[in-house]
Amino acid sequence: MKKLKKVFCLIFICMLVLSGCNNKVDVKGDNKSEMQVSSNLSNDKQNEKKNSKTYDAKIISMDPNTSEKKIISDIKIDDNLSMNDKVNIIIKEVSKLQFKNAPIELIKIENNIAYINIKEDKVNKLWGNKFFQGSTGASVTTYTIVESLLQRDYKGKWIDGIYITYEGKTNVEFDHIDVDFFGSVIKR
Repeated sequence: MKKLKKVFCLIFICMLVLSGCNNKVDVKGDNKSEMQVSSNLSNDKQNEKKNSKTYDAKIISMDPNTSEKKIISDIKIDDNLSMNDKVNIIIKEVSKLQFKNAPIELIKIENNIAYINIKEDKVNKLWGNKFFQGSTGASVTTYTIVESLLQRDYKGKWIDGIYITYEGKTNVEFDHIDVDFFGSVIKR
């Protein structure tokens, strides 16, 4: 009886495997229409590539030991996006790659100046307790934010400057940050 069950199970499993592997659907149609559809898809992809220009935005920081500029990452950004979307992409990547996702927000772009607010994480207070502490850390932080957002090497249409606040305030003092960092327009 046990042998019969084993044989039956083996046959059943083999049938499942064979029927699953042999499930081909053969549809024959007009080759001309198939070629036309394929040609149209190919043309659509080519037109899409022509219409969507991208550029490599750079996430920029500096070496804390030598103060030399270093590229952290290249990000492909679609030229057809709005300026708000482009700046938000840079902000998101800078925050993720350099500042442990500490909150940075684009408030608005007015007269081609991006108004940026650095928000403090209420639990960790990363900006005040980590990124703006120490002369080297504060220098690397401010350099990274400014250079990444201004994209000085990019020759296309971009913002002319940035205006940075901390928690919506401009009269903020950290020991190792220039007093003009918050509340002044930093030009490209």
